[in-house]
Amino acid sequence: MGTLSEEQRIAAQRRFLAKRFGNTFAGETASTISSSTIPVSTAGQSTSSETDIKAQVSSQVKSEPNVIPVPSSSSFGGITSNDNTAMNTSLSTTTGYVSKNAAWPGPVIDTSVVDIHYDPNEFADEVRDREPQVRKVTSYSSQYEVADIRRIAACSDLISYAVAQHIRVISVQSSLKTLLKGHSDEVLDLEFSAAPGLPTGHFLLGSCAADGSVCLWTVMNTDAMPDQSVITEKEIRCVDSTRWTHPVQGEKYKRILFCSESPRFALIDAATDTVRVIASPTSVFTNGLKYEDVSLSGEHKPGTVVNDTVWISVRTMGTAGSDGRVIMWDVKSAKKLIEFVPHDGRSVQSIRVIERRRCLVTCDEAGQEIRLWLLMDGKHPKLKQRFSFRCSTPNFRLFNVLSVDPESDFLVLANISQKSLYVLHINKDLIKFDCVTELAVRQEIFSLCVTRSPQALVTLENESSPSELLIWCVQLKAIQLYHIDVGLVTPSKGAVPVLPSNKVMPVVKVEVKSEPQGDNPFEKEYGNHSAVVTDQARAEMKVESEFPTTDLVKQKQEASEELGQQQARDIHLDGSKSATALPESIKNAASDGASDSDLARAGAYIRSSVDEMLQDFKRTQAQEEVVIAKRVQNLGKSVESTLNEKIQAT
Repeated sequence: MGTLSEEQRIAAQRRFLAKRFGNTFAGETASTISSSTIPVSTAGQSTSSETDIKAQVSSQVKSEPNVIPVPSSSSFGGITSNDNTAMNTSLSTTTGYVSKNAAWPGPVIDTSVVDIHYDPNEFADEVRDREPQVRKVTSYSSQYEVADIRRIAACSDLISYAVAQHIRVISVQSSLKTLLKGHSDEVLDLEFSAAPGLPTGHFLLGSCAADGSVCLWTVMNTDAMPDQSVITEKEIRCVDSTRWTHPVQGEKYKRILFCSESPRFALIDAATDTVRVIASPTSVFTNGLKYEDVSLSGEHKPGTVVNDTVWISVRTMGTAGSDGRVIMWDVKSAKKLIEFVPHDGRSVQSIRVIERRRCLVTCDEAGQEIRLWLLMDGKHPKLKQRFSFRCSTPNFRLFNVLSVDPESDFLVLANISQKSLYVLHINKDLIKFDCVTELAVRQEIFSLCVTRSPQALVTLENESSPSELLIWCVQLKAIQLYHIDVGLVTPSKGAVPVLPSNKVMPVVKVEVKSEPQGDNPFEKEYGNHSAVVTDQARAEMKVESEFPTTDLVKQKQEASEELGQQQARDIHLDGSKSATALPESIKNAASDGASDSDLARAGAYIRSSVDEMLQDFKRTQAQEEVVIAKRVQNLGKSVESTLNEKIQAT
């Protein structure tokens, strides 16, 4: 056996000391939670790195000490790109960004169309030409698992990820890091709180694990302090922590979700339809306080598991269940407010709110279809758009995990099965997707989260790019950061829509539950429409194949005239009202001294009005189809009755 070098010998000694005594080196700190929920900070003491944690669960880090150096430099010097070259910059800084070319952005979407189908195979050539900048945060080994999990969380100044039963927290501005210890089994979910109340430079991180424990960590990061001149030593450490456990032994929570407006959070039970809400009487979470504890359950079907939940407001929550229902709750009274079925009975995998809580995003099982809904106070949400994946390749597989950027401009999805990343731009005026950009990645993305970099970028063609998307990804062999200039995934003004294309899309067979959905008026309006159209199609095919079409044409004309007269009356009434109530935005834009903001507001109002007119037109068409279907059915029954009489007579 050859002799070891000095570096190999020191590394071996460190591994031995870490394994035997739990030592740490080179500026690394660790924080733990004791079993009595009193925080124990071990800053300055020693702990093991990811390399030496013997995890018997699905994720563990293998070689982080070789990636992240000692915090003597202000830059994250250990980050490496795909070619393994060192980058002496912080995580939030971009250098050498690729220029915009014909491949950016992806296909533009026609926002006047409600149903949009995207075929990844149709745009394969453009996808190969896109090369986003990728940075390696650390080496990380994961088992292949197709599930909607969140093993990574990030905010403006910190990134955290699960390391077996521990949590690694790193400053995005430097190589400062700490290890949080409080769980005894695999960490299942992570999230940073955006609620106000914490001192500057302090961040609240929540986590839940397979042992049934829930931990809240208050992490201090000196890199985020506004006045760096008064800081004598840079550090990152846990300064306070609180611990909860599942009330049923052996059970666990699978997700934690903070409210961004108030110190409260929700916990999703892993095996039932229960969502537990815990609220703090003060602006912080600490030991010794009396917390408000409410459980939301009993309104989904028996045997349902809640897949996701979302805060609509401080007092209102939405839960998405495996029974295909989304239920809005009053948190204080734990009573159901509204219930609807967003995906025709299919299980709802994810639910999010965007655009100042005006829009609800729902995603069905496997992430095959995404729907945008306009939220209205006290009423059922209004469907704005359906976006679905339909690939012409027979062996195409799909399982999307999603995340929304903090400014609600983009929805980011990762297809675990196909090594693809999708960035959908959201038109906030219309509350619709207007562009989709697909990116190919080299490793499967199992979990992701999105933040924004406020730093202005300089590209070869655009000198004033406002910011960039930072997509933090847990992949098969590493944790990586994807930098994407928002200008590259935003459609330009006047861009010609490509979707929906004229290509005939394959029909995806989806099993829809046929049992009645109750006396919900929303379900009566939307849930049975597909069945009516199907009956209409069958009736038309039967009549047109066996009898002359003159009677059918006559029935259609009569129905059109009847609905047309009613529509004319409605338009006359609406027109008389709108003529006397012209919006201020239009009046201001028409004046000689109109400002750019007046013109922008007027444009947004006009676009919204046009969209509503188109929706009304489509609803009128649907009503006409229903009337035609009924008339065709009556005609078929009449013809069938006449034939039966003739047969009996003969």
